[in-house]
Parts: sequence; C-alpha cells; structure tokens
Amino acid sequence: MNDQSLDSARPLGSLEILNRNGQVLHRQVWNGSLVCIGRAHDNELVVVDPYVSPHHLQLSLQDGQPQAQDLDSLNGSYLGSSKSRQSLFPLGDGQTIHFGHSQLRFHSCSAEVAPTLRDTARLGMLSMLGSPWVLIGAAILALLALYASELLEDPGKLTSLGIAEEMSYPLIGITAWAGFWALMNRVLAHRFHFLAHLAIAFAGVAVLFAVAQLITLLGFALGLDNWVWWLRWLARISILGLVVFAHSHYFSQASPRRQALLAGIVALVLFGTPAVGSFIEKTQFSSLPWLDPLLLPPAYQWREGDSMEVFMQRAQSLRADADAGVDGGERD
Repeated sequence: MNDQSLDSARPLGSLEILNRNGQVLHRQVWNGSLVCIGRAHDNELVVVDPYVSPHHLQLSLQDGQPQAQDLDSLNGSYLGSSKSRQSLFPLGDGQTIHFGHSQLRFHSCSAEVAPTLRDTARLGMLSMLGSPWVLIGAAILALLALYASELLEDPGKLTSLGIAEEMSYPLIGITAWAGFWALMNRVLAHRFHFLAHLAIAFAGVAVLFAVAQLITLLGFALGLDNWVWWLRWLARISILGLVVFAHSHYFSQASPRRQALLAGIVALVLFGTPAVGSFIEKTQFSSLPWLDPLLLPPAYQWREGDSMEVFMQRAQSLRADADAGVDGGERD
C-alpha cells in the first residue's frame, strides 16, 4: 500500500447531522472522499427531513480544503446564521451549514476536543446521594423538622391526628420538587436519579428548619430581635440556592460558577421576592400584630437583663404616661 492510499484512508474529520434544535442525530467519520447528502436513498448520507432536497449537498476535497456545494436545492443552503443563500462553502472546524430544517457540522481531526466532564453522579460529594441509607436518613430528618414546625405553630396538635394531614401537603410538594429535577436530569443527562434528587430535597428541608431555629435562638440571646427575620431570610435564600445548585450540578454540563450564579438567581426570584413582599404586607399594611408563637425563656439570653427595681420603675413610668394621655384626651 502506497502513501497516497494511506492518506485517503486516514480520517479527515467527522460529519454531524443535527436537527433544528441542535441535537445531533447522526455522526460519521469522513476521509475526504466525495459525499452526497439528501433525502434520496442513494446518498452516502441520508437525511430524514421533508424540507431537504433528494440531492441537497455534496462534500468534496479541493486542493486539500474541505468544501460543501449546494446542488441547486429547492430551499437552499445557508452558512451559520446567515440569511443569504450560498452555493459553495469552505468547511472549517466547527462550521455549520443550515439546509432544510437540518444542520451539517464539520469537525476536523486536528481540532482539540473539550475537556472530559466529571461524572458527579458516580464520583465526588454528590455520588453518595444515590444511596438508600442517605435517602432514609434525610427523610427522617425532614419529617422530624416538619413535625416540629407544625408543633411550634400549634402545640395543640400534639395530641391530635390533624398534624398528619398538615404534613402531607409539604411531603407532596417535596416529591413534586424532586420529580421536576429528576425530569430535567432525564432530559439533559438521560438518567432520572429520582432518589438522589429526593434526598437533596429532604436534606434541604431539614437544614432550613434547623438553621431558622438556630438564628431565632441566637437573635434572642444576643438581643438582635429586629434582625432575626432578615437573617432568616438571608439564610433561607442561601440554603435554597445550595439545594438548587446540588440539583443542577448533578446533571448540568455548565461550569460550577455558572451553576452557582443560576442557583442564586432562581432561589432569589422564586423564594426571596415573595417572602419580602409578605413581610412588607404584614408589617406595613396590616393592623393586626405579627407575633412569633415561639416563646423563649429569659435564661437563653446572653446579655444582662434589667433588675426588678428597674423593671418596676419603667412600668410605673409607662402607666403614668398612659394616665396622662387619658386625662388629656378627656379634657379635650
């Protein structure tokens, strides 16, 4: 076998046929020989697209340069996003030709390929989420958190069966949330991993409750009552952002920085903005007091409290001011 035959057998690159959405339908190696593309079955590359002519394109090698030629097709061929019909296209690496509702893309063998992606579903921190034991542990913690949350809102439910009904709605929501991300996983990575996404959702619920209660206790202990709501809001957005990041990082091919940015935006838009609106409505447009049902004992405070004498003096002063206001109102 001579050098010329070896050159003709050596691959020049690869040809890809994509649909109008950019999904690769077919890929084959090309050594520079004449290739006809179209709907007819005598083509070297058959494209199933009713808007493609029976013989639409012809690929060849001219003076060492790959090129494509439109064969007087009905709907024409277009380079990239151009709106101008062309008949001859020089092919470079990554060059895309639109024809019909399909695309032809050429990749040179000498071109560098993108770095290999790390399979986070099998390797790394998120790989353990697929374990049934992790799911069971996260589910138990989430159920305890939901149970405690219901008891804090209405301690009377401790002896009733109504708490089971109240907890069923959050559980349905958690399952639907995990199902949404599992569907995204299936579409983008061809795997569901529903149990892993369910574990992420359960863990997020448990962490949300634990951090909220911790902030409440620390705010009371340090005398930062006016900051508790905003600290809880910031923590909630941060945790939800981490949850969204964990879901997306399980299947997304974007860089971790982009995933983190997207997760922060999603958490802020979906959860942060409505919470701020609800806070403003309760504090600015409501005549009803906004009370926290969780009562904390003074022993939890780390700051020094007032003595009984100071407390009584302050109470007497408030009573005197109230009496003076009443007397002044009666005189008016």
